[in-house]
Amino acid sequence: MAACRGWDTLVVTNPDRRVRSPRDAKDIVDEVTRRVVKVSIRGSVHDPTNPVGRLLFNALAMVA
Repeated sequence: MAACRGWDTLVVTNPDRRVRSPRDAKDIVDEVTRRVVKVSIRGSVHDPTNPVGRLLFNALAMVA
């Protein structure tokens, strides 16, 4: 994630390994949003700045 720049797409193949807690998920979403990076989870591209993208990340945080 450190190499991501603005308008890049971060590809996540297994999201449950990256997110460990709701707080961790919020920190990740804040970082991705700050860098203007989209996230591709298993082939679907999600934008954390819109409501659907935030809902997805919150759901992942609950599972973690």
